[in-house]
Amino acid sequence: MTEIIAMNFKKLRDTLGFNQEKVGQYLACSREEISYYENGTREIPLSVLEKASDLFGVELADFFSEEESIGIRIAYRADDCTVEDLNQVAQFKRILKNYQRINRLIQAGRK
Repeated sequence: MTEIIAMNFKKLRDTLGFNQEKVGQYLACSREEISYYENGTREIPLSVLEKASDLFGVELADFFSEEESIGIRIAYRADDCTVEDLNQVAQFKRILKNYQRINRLIQAGRK
């Protein structure tokens, strides 16, 4: 499972155009630690995955998926973003994820 999580983490980071340094700053860890996570050398703590899921705009379960494509709901790319920029992006994406969850619950309740 560690390899699947590592692969999905790296795929999402690369797809969104974030470098390891910026993601590490956002997650309060070093670039080297991000590299260890992506190589499957170290397990990614759940708290880190939860925070990364907000930044990447995906559900936590997406990190555990063996499917080839992970549905990124909203993409945001920036080369010169600060950690504060990443925090704001993650907050916005968290709001969108919650909105989508509520809509799914409403739709399920109508059936």
